[in-house]
Amino acid sequence: MIDANVEKNPGSSIPLPISEIGRFDKDAPSPGIWYYLRGDRSWGTNQTAYGYILHYNGDRRSLQQMISWTSPTGDLPQWQQITGDDEKELVVRQTVGLEPRLRVYQVQPSEYLINPIKLSEITLTPPAFNDGAYKDALLIAQNGLWTPAEQWLQFIQKQQKGKITAAAQAQIDLIRLHSQLTKKLADTSWASPSQQVLAYLIDGRWGEALKVFEASPQNTVEIKNLLKVDTGRLENRIDAALQVNPNRSEVQAWKALIIASQKGTNQADNWLNTQSKISQDSSTYIKKLLTKI
Repeated sequence: MIDANVEKNPGSSIPLPISEIGRFDKDAPSPGIWYYLRGDRSWGTNQTAYGYILHYNGDRRSLQQMISWTSPTGDLPQWQQITGDDEKELVVRQTVGLEPRLRVYQVQPSEYLINPIKLSEITLTPPAFNDGAYKDALLIAQNGLWTPAEQWLQFIQKQQKGKITAAAQAQIDLIRLHSQLTKKLADTSWASPSQQVLAYLIDGRWGEALKVFEASPQNTVEIKNLLKVDTGRLENRIDAALQVNPNRSEVQAWKALIIASQKGTNQADNWLNTQSKISQDSSTYIKKLLTKI
């Protein structure tokens, strides 16, 4: 529960009950039979599902627990074709609100004789390809900028054609899967300016988000409140984008705006004055934006 951000702190070691067992009849890889165990727990208006994935090896008559899983949206894990591999992957959905989170597991060989396969999670660490640009793309993906990372990786794939390993391709496919979600949310027309800006910033659409900010005084007030209560998810994205490209004026603007919203315009001015990577035109533009805060 803690790993899926459903609970924030460990408070109990009491096992939660399992109420359902089912078989994956559709799309599950072979050989063997795949099962899920499921339980449900209510958190306010949310219904969280959790459980285990089991695999039965008919040749050895062995039933093995593979992984535990948790879905804050109550979704069962699904077998889907995510990578270019012949085998489908197991996808656990942990997306909450506008923040996408998907855990993807590949079926891989195991060193254990009882069950010669295992489920291994595709992660972004360590980078599976030794290239500086590839590592930068993974860095911004780890901070939630899935679409800019995917765009960067598409370029790298063209440049490094034939050199991308299967492990690196799996990381690229994981990023692409998350990017599909953030793109869809950013393409949605939100009634609230702050929600529209949030969707844009999560997808790395810095310029489009600035247009919403500048559209009206009402928008400015609402978006300032969004930035003021940010606990890091937006600022982490901004900082990661500046780390790999300190010269992006739109990103510099959002860094100054979030500082101004949380600490005041004087602090934002001080930050601007210490940045050697900001051009005079960008500095003038950003200071004009700060007068709206």
